[in-house]
Amino acid sequence: MKRLCMALILSASMGQAQETIIVETLEDPESFEFAPVEPTLEITQTEQATLRAEGAILRGLDKLNGDVVDVELGVGYSFTIGTLRVDLADCRYPDENATGEGYAFLSVYENGNLNQPFFRGWMIASSPALNAMDHPRYDVWLVRCRTSEGASDSSEENTASD
Repeated sequence: MKRLCMALILSASMGQAQETIIVETLEDPESFEFAPVEPTLEITQTEQATLRAEGAILRGLDKLNGDVVDVELGVGYSFTIGTLRVDLADCRYPDENATGEGYAFLSVYENGNLNQPFFRGWMIASSPALNAMDHPRYDVWLVRCRTSEGASDSSEENTASD
């Protein structure tokens, strides 16, 4: 009985879906004029001058415990958070915005396996979710690049918060 009902429903719906489609063409396609479309949005590509930083400030989060750690790391160095080893290969920042923006190239290895990185790529300080490391327990992201002027800013922040 159920099969009969399903068959009737399917045949009824298929009968409704089969409609005749009529396509009309222009008698003289040459006589048809297209109205020009004015661009409403102009997209321009801008290049920013970037400088290399001496290091980066990275933030690590243990999602299980809720522990947060900030690490100042030099280019070419690494740190360990739980079972992860994080290597900093490069950190760059825009010339006019040293403390507000940064781009860091990180390699993250899990459980001492240095042959296959768990994550490798650029992280952006202002958009950490753009290229985020997807680990079930740990999260690592770039806070900003460490520069000589950025180091003086961070020392003032630490004294103000104490």
